[in-house]
Amino acid sequence: MRIHLTNSALQQVASAPTSRGSQPKTAQDSDTAVSTATADRAQFSFDGGHIMSLTARVLAAPEIREEKVASLAAALKSGQYTVDAGKVAGALVSAYS
Repeated sequence: MRIHLTNSALQQVASAPTSRGSQPKTAQDSDTAVSTATADRAQFSFDGGHIMSLTARVLAAPEIREEKVASLAAALKSGQYTVDAGKVAGALVSAYS
C-alpha cells in the first residue's frame, strides 16, 4: 500500500486555515505554502512477501511444544513443580474483573 499526496491534496493543505486561523493573503503566499508542502512527503509500502514469510513461519510452528510439555510433566512427577498461589489468585482476579 502506498499513499502519495496529489497536487489537489497539496492545494487543499495550502488553502486550509493554519492553527492561528489565518489564510494565505496572496497568490504568492499560497504558492509558497504549496511548494513547502511538496517538500514534506509520506510514503507507506506493503511488503506482501515478508508478511507471507512470517505467516508461513507461524503456521509451521507446532501447536503443542512437546519439549515444554515433557519438562513440565517430569517436574510434576518428581514433585518439583510448584505453583505460586498469589500469582494464581491475581490471574483469576484479573480474568474475572
